[in-house]
Amino acid sequence: MKHLMIVAIAMIAVVAFATPTFAQPASSSATMNVSVIVNPAMAVQTLGGSTLTLGTITSGSVTGTCRFMVDANTEQITLQVNASNLYKGDDPTQTVNVIPLVLSSGAYVNPTNATPLMVGCSETLPFTGSVGPSLPGGANGSYFPTFSTPAVPYESSQTGVFSQEVDVTVSWMNSNTQLPQGTYSGVVELVAVTYPGTT
Repeated sequence: MKHLMIVAIAMIAVVAFATPTFAQPASSSATMNVSVIVNPAMAVQTLGGSTLTLGTITSGSVTGTCRFMVDANTEQITLQVNASNLYKGDDPTQTVNVIPLVLSSGAYVNPTNATPLMVGCSETLPFTGSVGPSLPGGANGSYFPTFSTPAVPYESSQTGVFSQEVDVTVSWMNSNTQLPQGTYSGVVELVAVTYPGTT
């Protein structure tokens, strides 16, 4: 009998020590950081239509200001201008009846809320005389040959974006008083690119 009591007490002790005691509800958690990269975005469009009428001339110079809207999700971008001569009848394939672009006047680039990023850089971008891209718009699917300015970095005064009007002013000179009458046309292009190192 004594032997059985000792065994019973031992079994009770084993059960007591083997059963865990949970004083608090169990809980655990983990966190994971999540990130996404927003790619650079850029859009350039004309304001006031796709054609600028410069009026009439017989001879002398004519100046036009083309209005563009530039939207980018960064404060710093580069701006470059490509412009062509004016050709009679939208025909850049003929080289006789032409009103030349005034390369020496450059292209005056005037953003609403931005300035050149480089110290001392003028807002008048020089035409280097180098051949630019050929741009569509000529008669019978022909392309206008252009001259290019350098690509110059600009910084917006807006926070985090470059979203504003950019006006581009260029000039042409008709020094031929015997130039046949008619409509002479060409193109002006504004190229905007995200400035390297801002993404």
